[in-house]
Amino acid sequence: MASESPLSLNLDSNLGALLLGNLFAAGLYGVTCVQALTFFKKGYKDSIVFRMLVFFLWMLDTSHIALITHAIYHYLVSYYGDLTAVSSIVWSLIAPIFITCLSDLIVRCYFASRIWQVSKNNMLIGIITIASSVSFAAALAGGVRAFELKTFENLSEISYLIYLSFGCGVAADILITTSLCSTLMQHRNGFKKTDSILHMLLLYTINTTLLTSLCSIACLVTYAIWRTDKLIFVAVYFSFSKLYLISLFATLNTRQTLSESERFTGVTDLSLPLAETQVKNPSRSNTMSTNMGTVTPPHNGTASPVTASEFRHGQMARSRTGPRVLLRRPHQNVNSFRSGLDTARSQLKTGVMRAWEMVSRRNGNGSA
Repeated sequence: MASESPLSLNLDSNLGALLLGNLFAAGLYGVTCVQALTFFKKGYKDSIVFRMLVFFLWMLDTSHIALITHAIYHYLVSYYGDLTAVSSIVWSLIAPIFITCLSDLIVRCYFASRIWQVSKNNMLIGIITIASSVSFAAALAGGVRAFELKTFENLSEISYLIYLSFGCGVAADILITTSLCSTLMQHRNGFKKTDSILHMLLLYTINTTLLTSLCSIACLVTYAIWRTDKLIFVAVYFSFSKLYLISLFATLNTRQTLSESERFTGVTDLSLPLAETQVKNPSRSNTMSTNMGTVTPPHNGTASPVTASEFRHGQMARSRTGPRVLLRRPHQNVNSFRSGLDTARSQLKTGVMRAWEMVSRRNGNGSA
């Protein structure tokens, strides 16, 4: 890369891009704060460890926005008009790299674990895990090397690490998005309410995970086009971790929203992806009859878990403390109805024949 004089530095495409990226990231941080507050106020029955993990991710996001704001303040206030200082990399602009790669790795692993619970596809999960790990390792190595390079013009020395991190990140994001969408599509079963919930989940998935995929692609493309003299890719990278955290919170917080919108759908544990289903326990009755069968909740008021595979095939499932639950698909209900109708016809025919025989005997005795 040709050496660039500080006087020839384009402020609009460098400091201007960083300022706009910081403002957009600050707006996304407000969204994550609202989502985090919603998650902790709802009182979900998640484990303490998981809730602490979510809080840790939010703290990482808070540290991220504080660091990039410090970097912008450094360039635009502390060293205002000093183009020599502008051409150097301040520490608070490198530190968010470590936060972003760690946060993204945790969220990707969460989505991968949810996909594995349904698909049990070890090869797919292995590819997602490897791509995410390579992206994390490349970003980590790139951050360490950036501390040694000191100036923006020397970033070309770690271009291979940046390409590797962005490229593997794009591959992992696309695999996660397509896997979540295909998993939801496969769990459609013909029940109107259940399919309606799955359709809503599909929209949530597309509107959240797709944004992270587009952001990772935008980081890769902007760096490939303007890596020599512009910091546009850094401005896009500011929002990367926040979009991933928003997608996680959207996944977690839609559980209560969907539960309130549908009192009973046969599927109540609808956190993405659909790993298992549960039959909801109505508050005014110990037994509920539906088009899917008769459900008798356990005595302790908890639901009986039914796996997605058993749900699709209409199999029986037993919880640790609850009764057995039978879920029938529509064609099984039709077959049961036809069988019952045939039995009723046979019994009616037998009854008529017996009545006719009794009448004939009485008429014969009367004639005698």
